[in-house]
Amino acid sequence: MRTILIVNVILLLIIGGYFLFKYRQYQEFQRTPVEIGDPATLVIEKGMSWKAVAKKLAESGLIADERYLYYLVKEKKWDKLLKAGEYEFQGALLPEDIARAITEGKVKLYTVTIPEGFNKYDLAALLARLPWVRDGGEFLKYCDAPRILRELGIPEATTCEGLLFPSTYKFPRDIGVEEVIAVMDKRMQEVLSKYRDRMKQKGVKPYQVLALASVIEKESGLRDEQPRIAAVFLNRLRKGMKLQSDPTVIYGKLPAFNGNLTRADLEADHPHNTYTRQGIPPTPIAAPGEMAIRSVLEPAATDELFFVATGGGAHHFSVTYEEHSAAVEHYQVKGLRTPFVWKKR
Repeated sequence: MRTILIVNVILLLIIGGYFLFKYRQYQEFQRTPVEIGDPATLVIEKGMSWKAVAKKLAESGLIADERYLYYLVKEKKWDKLLKAGEYEFQGALLPEDIARAITEGKVKLYTVTIPEGFNKYDLAALLARLPWVRDGGEFLKYCDAPRILRELGIPEATTCEGLLFPSTYKFPRDIGVEEVIAVMDKRMQEVLSKYRDRMKQKGVKPYQVLALASVIEKESGLRDEQPRIAAVFLNRLRKGMKLQSDPTVIYGKLPAFNGNLTRADLEADHPHNTYTRQGIPPTPIAAPGEMAIRSVLEPAATDELFFVATGGGAHHFSVTYEEHSAAVEHYQVKGLRTPFVWKKR
C-alpha cells in the first residue's frame, strides 16, 4: 500500500509539474510579442474555425504556438467572435493583439481615389482594374439598373452618373460593386444635405444642381474658378442663351469618343448637346466635387457670359461677345500664352 501511495504521489507531482510548466509556457506565450517586419497578410475564409485560424497564424510565423492561441481565445470568450476577411499585421504584436484584431474585424483596407470629374465610364474602367473589388467589371450594369437607382435617393435619375461622390475611399477585399455604389451614394447624400435649405430657397432640385455642377466640374478643375463658371452658365440660362459647353457634347458621344471634337460634333443634335439644345443636360455628365455643387448655389457676382481656356488650365472671362472673340483669337487661334488685355475696338 505504501509503495502504491508513493507512486501516486510521484505521479501527481509529475502531472502537477507538467501542468505548471505548460501554464508558465502559456503565460510566456501571452507576454512575448512577435516581431513582424514586413507586413504579413492573413486571409480568413468564411466558415473557418479558430483552430484552423490558429494553425494558419502559426504556419505564417505570426504566433509561436497554435494551441496556446486557441486557449487564449477560449479564456477571453472570443470563440464566437471570429470574423472572416483579409488581415494585415506588422510590428511588435502580442498574440492577444492579433486575436483581438480578428474578433473586431479590423480587416486590411485598400485605398482608392475617385477624382472629381470622373464619369461612369472612367469609374467602370478603374473598378475593373481593382482585383479586390468583386464584380468591378460589371459596374455599368449596376449603375443603370432600376433596382439600384431606386436606392440612390434621386427619383428622376435614369443612371447613377453624377450621383456618386468623388473622393478617397477605403474598402476591404472582396467588397461588391453594389456596396461601393452604396458607400459613394451615401457620401453624396451627406454633401447634398448641407445645401438642402439653399436649394429650397432657390427652388431647384438636387438633380438639377448635380447636372449643372457636373458641367462646371468638367469645364474647370480649378476650384477658385468654379463659382465664376457657374455664374457664366446661370447668366446664360437667365438670358435664354444656350450653355454651349464642349464637355456636354463629348459626353453624348461616350464611350466611343476618339478625343477629337469637330464642328460636325457640335452641330450633331443629341440630348446632351448644349449647342443645339436649351437648358442644362438631362443628366449629369460626370461626378462633381463639393465646390462645383456649392458654386451652382453660390455663384460669383458677375455679369460675364463667356470664357475661353488660356492654355494653362485657367480661363479668360468676358462680358461681351466682342471681347470673347478677341480672347479666342489670342489664346486659341494664335496660341499665345501671354495674358490677354482687352482693348475695345
